[in-house]
Amino acid sequence: MEVLLANFSNVLLVISYAIVGGGLKYIDSVYDEYIFNKRIAFILSLVCGALMGWFIAFDKHSAMIFAGIIFGVGMTNKIDNFGFYTVTCLSFLIPIISYIIFHNTVFLYLPLVGLILLIVSSILDEKLDEIGDEKNITIYTIRPFMKVVVILLWIFNTIGFIYVIAFFAFETGYTLVALYGNHVLKEREGMRETI
Repeated sequence: MEVLLANFSNVLLVISYAIVGGGLKYIDSVYDEYIFNKRIAFILSLVCGALMGWFIAFDKHSAMIFAGIIFGVGMTNKIDNFGFYTVTCLSFLIPIISYIIFHNTVFLYLPLVGLILLIVSSILDEKLDEIGDEKNITIYTIRPFMKVVVILLWIFNTIGFIYVIAFFAFETGYTLVALYGNHVLKEREGMRETI
């Protein structure tokens, strides 16, 4: 029974990361490329913020990863729309409430070296992605640095392998929504050309 619960918990973890990754890209696409639906983006900002907040409050390894993403994105001025403000507020409000109610949150006890590495790699990914978008170099937009750091954290036994899988699920969700967004943009451009 314990093995089944652990496996179910792992599956939920991976699905949650995929939802957050896809949700964040959906929100980004709504505000940056003006595609998709703003109401759905708002609902997703609540879902993503709640999931990230819960993980930051109660799961040390996820807290490191998600805090690394948020700080990295924040330090590169990419928290720049209402949806991302909502996600960020919830991500830190839930751990604060957890601390007030339970007098504890894992966020206070994160491995500092791991967190710093994730923040730096998140910043590098954002900067490289920016260059890739500006110069239209697709290979630059694959965000390699954080993937490498997550794998290194697993190799050095700082996080479990399930978090590597979960992080790649996050990246997969993000990429799938990005690909669909590109498809929608191309269709829109095609319609303009036929008019």
